[in-house]
Amino acid sequence: MVKIYVKNANGQKVYVEVTDEQAKVYRDECRKEWRTDWNERYHTTSLQEIVDAGHDMADEQSDIESIFEEKERKEQTNAMIKKLKEAMSELTPIQRRTIYKLFVKNMSQAEIAKEEGLSKAAITYRVNGIYSRLKKLLEKK
Repeated sequence: MVKIYVKNANGQKVYVEVTDEQAKVYRDECRKEWRTDWNERYHTTSLQEIVDAGHDMADEQSDIESIFEEKERKEQTNAMIKKLKEAMSELTPIQRRTIYKLFVKNMSQAEIAKEEGLSKAAITYRVNGIYSRLKKLLEKK
């Protein structure tokens, strides 16, 4: 007969007297459980450890292709804005002022005509001329 201790429901050690065969089976099961726990702890890495080590986790919701396309669109837009600014610098001051009133102040052609004391047809003709000049300037670049 051998005395072994086990923990009861309260977590207290209780000594129990068992046969040698029962003690051997109990120890073998305890070893298996300990080995399983140890292997699980040893071979398991938490996600936080991976992040702390400086590695990024893949985000399943992010779409690499759409991110790349968005970046390309922004680059193209920035290049087009740069070309437009260069073309705008080649316009006359009156043409630049007209474009400013149309697109920044959101004035209608009738409002611009009234403010400048011209007919709406004259402003329409001016705006069409500005558009065609900008188109030519942008095609050159």
